[in-house]
Amino acid sequence: MNLSYNGKPLPFGSQVEISQDGQVISSGIVANDGEVFLNGVPASSQLQAKWGIVLPNSAKQH
Repeated sequence: MNLSYNGKPLPFGSQVEISQDGQVISSGIVANDGEVFLNGVPASSQLQAKWGIVLPNSAKQH
């Protein structure tokens, strides 16, 4: 899966978390060109990506 925000790939090293019912069930790291490999993602889960050093940016995908 390739993740983007505002039309640009997420930065290399961004943290991705998959949560369901408010609990983080899996996580991963974004590779080049916004590519992330996720396994066993439930259909009703929520994906959140975080990046940045001082004030983290974030994006959510349902």
